[in-house]
Amino acid sequence: MNTWLVRIPNAPGTAEDQAKIHHAHTAHNMSLLAAGKIVFGGEIRGHQEDNDKDPRPGGTVKGSAFVIQADTEIDVWTMVQDDPYATSGTWKVVDAEITPVKVTVVRPL
Repeated sequence: MNTWLVRIPNAPGTAEDQAKIHHAHTAHNMSLLAAGKIVFGGEIRGHQEDNDKDPRPGGTVKGSAFVIQADTEIDVWTMVQDDPYATSGTWKVVDAEITPVKVTVVRPL
């Protein structure tokens, strides 16, 4: 099993669509979390000055980041492409970054 850092930007102009399918995205990822495939995940936020100008709670969401456990990069791409944010076009999947990571230090959560 390998560890992968995944960073996926949102497609421009998709904030409303993202809000509508957030529950489906979360449910999808909770099943991957329960299966031990997702270590953690969350929103990538804008810089503080962007967030201060954004009326949405928590500020500007720029995309998503995950740490995933999978055997191959193809397995990771499959997980990404099956996500409701990917299938809806909320994520700009073509600009996703998937990087193998060798974990050497970790703090228990």
